[in-house]
Amino acid sequence: MEIEKPSLKELLLQRQTLQQQVSAARQREAEVVLADIVRKMHEYEISFAELMGRERESEKAHERPCGQVSRFAKR
Repeated sequence: MEIEKPSLKELLLQRQTLQQQVSAARQREAEVVLADIVRKMHEYEISFAELMGRERESEKAHERPCGQVSRFAKR
């Protein structure tokens, strides 16, 4: 008994289907990860500038509630 191998056309169709599934999964998971990052930034009061590794201009107190300065800021 010989097993029939898929044709090139069938394999290309399978690849296209898989690529679409990978793209959809990546988008779904990226949305979850991004929401988690934003939640943690708020929780730890991390600014976008800190996230990008930039020093804040003279530790602008007005960027934090109640004049707090991030404990992660470079001193």
